[in-house]
Amino acid sequence: RASRHAMNTTPEPRARATIVAKDVRGVVKSVELDDFGTSSIDDVRRAIARAYGFPEHRARVCATGRDGELRGTASWASASGDATEVMVFGFAAVKTRRRRRERRETTATRGDDDDVEDTERDANGASDRSYEIVTGAGASTSEGGGTRACAALRRLSAGFEAITRACMFLHRQHMQPTMRVIASAVKDDRVTVDDARAMSILCPGSIRLIKRRKSAENDEEEIVVDVTAPDEDGPSAFVTPRYLTNLSVGDDDDDASAAVALQGARRSMRSIGGYSRLLGEMTNRFGANFNRALATFATAFDRGLREVIEHVPFDVKEDTNLREILDAVLEIRAAESAATRNAPRGGLAVPPEAMDRPPAPPRIRAKRKKQNADDGPCCSTEPMDVDTFVDHLKTTLASSGQIVHVENIPAKPAARTPLASKLSDVTLAAFASAGIDIERKLFSHQARAIETVLDEREPRKHVIVASGTASGKSVCYNAPTIETLLADPTATALYMFPTKALAQDQLRALRNILSNIPRSEETVFEIGMYDGDVREDARTEVRENARLIITNPDMLHVSMLPSHKAWARVLSGLRYVVVDEAHAYSGVFGSHVALIIRRLRRLCSELYGSSPQFIISSATVANPLEHARDLIGYDGVHPERDVIEAVTNDGAPRGVKTFLLWNPMLKPGQSKQTNTERKFRRETVIERGKAALARRLREQHGANENVEDEKHDENDAKDGARTSPVVEISQLLAECVQHNLRCLAFCKTRKLCELVLVYTREILRSSAPHLADKVASYRGGYEAIERRAIEKELFSGVLLGVATTNALELGIDVGSLDVTLHLGFPGSVASLWQQAGRAGRREGHALSVYVAFDGPLDQHFMRQPRALFDAPLEMSYVWAENPTIVEQHLACAAYERPLFANPDVDEVYFGPKTREIAGKLLARNKLMRDARSLVAWDLNAAIAQPLLAATDKTPALDVSVRTIEEERYEVIDIGGAREKVIASIEASKAFFEVYEGAVYTHQGRTLLCTKLDIPRRRAFVRMADVKYFTRVKHETTCAVPGGMRAYEETKDALSIKCDQVDIRTTFTGFSRVARGSQAKFDHEAFPPRTTEFRTVGTWLRIPDDVVTDASDAGIDLRAGVHAASHALLNALPLSVPCGDADVGCECFSADLYRHTSRYAPFRFLIYDRHLGGVGIAKRASALFPDLARVAVALVEHCACARADGCPRCVQRLSCDAHNAHINKKAALWLLRRVFANDLKPSDCVE
Repeated sequence: RASRHAMNTTPEPRARATIVAKDVRGVVKSVELDDFGTSSIDDVRRAIARAYGFPEHRARVCATGRDGELRGTASWASASGDATEVMVFGFAAVKTRRRRRERRETTATRGDDDDVEDTERDANGASDRSYEIVTGAGASTSEGGGTRACAALRRLSAGFEAITRACMFLHRQHMQPTMRVIASAVKDDRVTVDDARAMSILCPGSIRLIKRRKSAENDEEEIVVDVTAPDEDGPSAFVTPRYLTNLSVGDDDDDASAAVALQGARRSMRSIGGYSRLLGEMTNRFGANFNRALATFATAFDRGLREVIEHVPFDVKEDTNLREILDAVLEIRAAESAATRNAPRGGLAVPPEAMDRPPAPPRIRAKRKKQNADDGPCCSTEPMDVDTFVDHLKTTLASSGQIVHVENIPAKPAARTPLASKLSDVTLAAFASAGIDIERKLFSHQARAIETVLDEREPRKHVIVASGTASGKSVCYNAPTIETLLADPTATALYMFPTKALAQDQLRALRNILSNIPRSEETVFEIGMYDGDVREDARTEVRENARLIITNPDMLHVSMLPSHKAWARVLSGLRYVVVDEAHAYSGVFGSHVALIIRRLRRLCSELYGSSPQFIISSATVANPLEHARDLIGYDGVHPERDVIEAVTNDGAPRGVKTFLLWNPMLKPGQSKQTNTERKFRRETVIERGKAALARRLREQHGANENVEDEKHDENDAKDGARTSPVVEISQLLAECVQHNLRCLAFCKTRKLCELVLVYTREILRSSAPHLADKVASYRGGYEAIERRAIEKELFSGVLLGVATTNALELGIDVGSLDVTLHLGFPGSVASLWQQAGRAGRREGHALSVYVAFDGPLDQHFMRQPRALFDAPLEMSYVWAENPTIVEQHLACAAYERPLFANPDVDEVYFGPKTREIAGKLLARNKLMRDARSLVAWDLNAAIAQPLLAATDKTPALDVSVRTIEEERYEVIDIGGAREKVIASIEASKAFFEVYEGAVYTHQGRTLLCTKLDIPRRRAFVRMADVKYFTRVKHETTCAVPGGMRAYEETKDALSIKCDQVDIRTTFTGFSRVARGSQAKFDHEAFPPRTTEFRTVGTWLRIPDDVVTDASDAGIDLRAGVHAASHALLNALPLSVPCGDADVGCECFSADLYRHTSRYAPFRFLIYDRHLGGVGIAKRASALFPDLARVAVALVEHCACARADGCPRCVQRLSCDAHNAHINKKAALWLLRRVFANDLKPSDCVE
C-alpha cells in the first residue's frame, strides 16, 4: 500500500520540458527534452553534457535545493521530483566495450549496459576518434535535411588532434613544440607543415605558428606550434582574437603563418590561472585529465571548422578542395583586416579566460587614462629584433625621455687558433657530437689553456682563465679532464662551483658531451653530483663509483675533508681540481674557500701522494694572477715548483651590445623628493624660487660660496619624486615577452623579484593574456623540486622572461637571451657586466637596460654615464692569513691530520703565524698534545710537536663558510586540501618577510600571512586577492659595552675602542603600500620583536669641542659623520682585504630618529658583518689614522661636485639608510678636525 501510495503521489510526467543547467563558472545552458516523462537520469545527463560541448560525456549534476548527485537509469521525473533547474559540477567520461569502428558503422541504439562511467579516461581511446564536420552550428542536420561532410576538413580535424596530443606531451617534458619534433613523434602523414598552416589560417583561435631561428649561432629556422581552446560561450576558433588583428595577413600560406604570434592563447602547461604548480600537481593534471583537455581542444577546433563552412561563399561538399576553402578564408581575413584598420580604435578584446584576472597596477591604470587612443598600451605581439625594439621603446614607453644615455659597444671578431696538442679520437668525437670542434676551431684563450694544462713538462702549471662572459671557459677545463680520465682509469677530478644552479648546468653540459662516447670498460667513467640536495644513498654511490665529482665549497668543507678516508679512492688519484667562477670567491667567503683549498692540498700531498693541477676560471677581474695565488696558495712540500699561468687573451667573439640608462620620469606637480627605494621613505621639502635658493645657500654654506655650488643646488631642486622603477622595469619585461625577446630581469632582493613578476603578469593580462604565464621568478628560498622545474623551462625556452636575483648571474648557459634588465646598481661594475653578459651570447646583438632608483647612487650614474662605462673593474680580495679565519680552519685541519706532523709544511699552507695561533688554540683546549708525548709543547722549538684535535666531532660543523644559517622558517600554504611547504626563509630575514598581516609573494601568487609560529619556526599563509604589498617598520642600532666608559677621552691621543658590538634590529609594525603608486595607506603595529647578533667593532667618539665647533659653523654634523664613515669604509680595502658585504658602519637617517627620543651618539663605528667577527674591524682599529688619511685624499680629490658625493668618495651601496642624509663637505671638514694631529700637514688644510 505504501508503494502504491508513493506511486500515486508521483507528479504527472510532462511530454516536453526545458531544463536549465548552471555550472561552477556561472555558464547557463538550456536543454530541451521532448520526452521528459520517460527520460532517464543518464539521458538527461548526456543532453546537458552535449549542450556544454562534451558529446561523449555525462554531466555530473544535482537538482537545485536537493542534496546528492543524480545518476543511474531511473526516471528523471521520479528521482528529481520533476526538477528543471540543476547545478553542474563536472563531467564523467564514457567508455564503450565495443570497438569505435563498429559503433560508427552500426545504427542500433547502444544499451545502457554497454556504457561504464570512468572519471579517469582511457588515454588511448581519444586518439581513434574522428570528428564529422557538418554544416550548421551544431550536430543537427542542415535545412535541406542532409548531412554534407568534407574529407579534407575531416583530415585536418584528425591532424589537429594528433598535433595537440604531441604539444601537450612535449610541454609536460619541458620541450619546445616544433613541427620537426612533432612530426618525428607522431610519424603520421596527417601531421605536415602544410596542414598545420592550413589549420592556423582556418582556426587562428586554436593553433598558431611562427618561424624562428634555432639559436643565435644557428641560422636554421624552425616552426613553433602552440594550441589552445576558446571557451564554448565565446567566439569560435575561426574568429581571429582581436589582440592579434593588428598583424598583417599575406596572400599566401607563408605570409599567413609568419603573421601569427608565437605562443598562442593557451595557458602554460606549467600553470593554471597564472599560478605555478609543482611537478606532482602537473602529473595529476596530465594524468586523469589528459584526455579531457584533449577533447576540449578538439571540440573547439571542430566548432571553428563548422563556422568556416558557414562563412565560405559556396557549399562545402565531400570532394571540395582544401585550397578553395583556404583562398576563400584568406579573402575574408583580408577584408576583416582592412575594416579593422579603417575603423576607430576601440577597447582591447581578450580571451574569456583572461576576464577574471586582477586589474593592472594603479599607477599603470592612471597613466593609461591620460593617453589618447593612438598612444595606448602596446598590444602587438609581433616579433622584433633588438634594433627595432629600441626604436619601438623610444616611441612608446620612453616617449617622455626616460632613456638618458645610449651606449653602443661594438662587436669583436673571433680569434681562433688550432690546437697544437693532439687529443684522442674519442675526445674529439665527444665534443664534435655536442657541436664543438676542439681540433680546429678553438678560440685563442681556449687553445692556450688546454695546451698549458696538458703540457707534461716540469714543473706542471696551474692555469687561471680570465675572459668575458659566454667565452667558452668550460671547454678549457672539460677538454683536458675528459682526455685524462679516458686515458687513465685511476684518474679522478673534482669540480667546485659556487652555486647549485651552476653545478646543475655544468652537469647537463658534461652529460651531453659524454652521451655519444662508446660505452666500454676503457672509456666509461661516472659523473657524480655531491651537494645538499643529493640523497644519502646517492651520496654513497658517488663516493664508491664516480670519478668526476661536482660539488661546492660548503660540501667540501663539512663532508668530504672531515671524512677523507671514505674518499681515499678519489683523493689518491686526483689529477685536476676545477675552481669555476673564481671571482665569486672574494672577501670573507673567499678567505674561507682559500683555506679549504689549502686543507685539500695538504691531505692530497701528505696522506694520498697526489698533487692535483688547478684549473681556475673567472670572469674578467683586475688581478687574475694575484687572485689565483691567494686562492690556492703554495704546495707545502715543493712551493718553488708551484707555478700559475694566467690566460687573458680572450678570443671569443662578441656581438654588438646596446646599453640603455633608463631614469624613470618625474612625477608632475610634486613638491617633495621621495626615495621609493628606501625601507623608510625620505621626504625633503624643496623650496622654489631664487629667494628660497639664496636663503638656503646662506644658511648652509654662507653667502660667499662659489657659483658652482649654486648650480648644483639648482639641480638638486629639480630632482623631484620619480615614478616607480619597479613598475617601469615590469613594463619593459612585458614588452620583451610580447615581442619574442627572451629576457632576464635582475633584482637586488627577493621581494623586488616577486613584485616585478606580479606587475609583469598583470600588464600582460591586459595586453597579451596568452603570454602571462611565459614569465616566472627564480630566487633563493624555493624548494629544490621547484627550482629544477623552473631551470628546465628556462633552459628549454618555454619561459620567455624571468625575474631573478643574482642567482642566475654566474656563468649559467640559459640559452640564447636577447635582453637583460637591471633594477638598480647591483653593487659592483664587475657584477653589472657579468649580468649584462647573459644576453647576446656569441655574436648575437644584445640589449641591456639599467633602470635607476631615485637614490643618490643610481642617480649619480644617470647624471654621469662615463663614471659607469669608463670605471675600472674591481679587485678581488682574499685574506688567507686572517688570524680569526686561520684559527677556525687550523682546528679543522688538526681533526683531518695532526698539525706539524711534517716539519715546516703547515706553515706554508696556513701562514707564518701558524704556530702562534696553534698555541692559542692549545691554551683554550681546542687542540691537544699526543697523549704518548712526554715533552711540553714549545712555540719556539726547532721542530714543533704534533697537535691533535681535542674533540671527536669535526670542528667544521661549527665553522660557517658563508654565514649560511641553520635556523630557517618554513612557509606553509594552508589554502589547499592539505598543508604544503612552499619555501623556507633564513631566521635573520624572517621578520622582514613574514609576520601576521604580511603579504608574501611566491611565483606570482599573492599570499597573506595569517600566523607566525616563532617557537616552531613556521609561517602559515593562504591565497589572497589584494592590491597592495607590505613594508615592515624596523630600526637597527649598534650597542657597545661599557656605558659611558665606552667614551672616555684622553688629552694625549684619540680614544679608539675595539670590543664586541651587538647589532640589534627591532620590528614594531608594518605599513600597507599600494602597488604601482607606492603610496602608504595604512599602518598596523604588533608587539616588538628583536633579532640581534654579536660581532666585533671598533669605534671612535667625536670629541665634544668638535661637536661645538660644528654647531657654531652651521655644519650638519650628522650628515658629516654618516658621509665620513662611508669614506673610511671606502678606504679600508686598500689596507685590509675585504668585500663590501664583509664590513659595515653605523648609518644615520633623520627619519629613524624623528619620532623617537633615543639618544644617538656622534661617533665613527665600523663592525664586521659576520657573527662573532672575522678580524677586519680589529685590524681597522690599529689603522684608524691611516684610514683617515686615505679617506681625506679620496674625498678631496674626487671629481664629483654634488653635495651628496658619489660612490668613489662618500656613498656606499650597502648603506642601511640608502645613502640618505650625507654631505661631502661636512665629511671632509670632520675628518680633518678629528684626525688633525694624525694627518700630515699637506693633508690637513685649515
